[in-house]
Amino acid sequence: SVTSMEIVNALEEKRLTAILSRLVPTLASDDTVDAVFSDDEAEKLISVLGITRADLNSLLSYLADVLKSAAYSITKPNQLAQQLAQSGLAETHCRAIAEVWSNSAKDIVEAFKTRSFAPKELSDINWKLGITLAQSSKANTRTPIATLDFVLRDNQTLGGPNAEHVAVEFNHDELYQFYLKLEDIQAKLDELTG
Repeated sequence: SVTSMEIVNALEEKRLTAILSRLVPTLASDDTVDAVFSDDEAEKLISVLGITRADLNSLLSYLADVLKSAAYSITKPNQLAQQLAQSGLAETHCRAIAEVWSNSAKDIVEAFKTRSFAPKELSDINWKLGITLAQSSKANTRTPIATLDFVLRDNQTLGGPNAEHVAVEFNHDELYQFYLKLEDIQAKLDELTG
């Protein structure tokens, strides 16, 4: 089986640059590599390059991973070219990828800063108090409880009818432990931003 790097190395430099120029906007948006080319375009490209659909997907995923990795680590273009060369990519292809990265890094990094990588986001919290009644052999026991309703949304829903509700009940001790955990998380976030 052919590796992604072998597929990249087999490309002409101008084709690699053209593929990268189509890939970059999908990285800056929230699209997947499947959205880079229409089905017709993909079929033509597969025919011209003499590769399979799986090879094309592998190629696009590899190039997307290279650029995402560069974005996450804020890699300079010359460092990216060196890293790619050390991994066995052809020198001309390393320079081509580094040049595309140089021209598009700012847009990709900015897009990543505003994007959440969690599958769901908390859009609201509702709560209510209640009392549970339990009968023991000697007396009725009343236990106060708090019910938190976490309203979750994914990137496609903005809290409307497709929002997911997760209700969690806490007694006094459980709610206090949850509060302490949130305090720990807040302290860690403060360290990172301060």
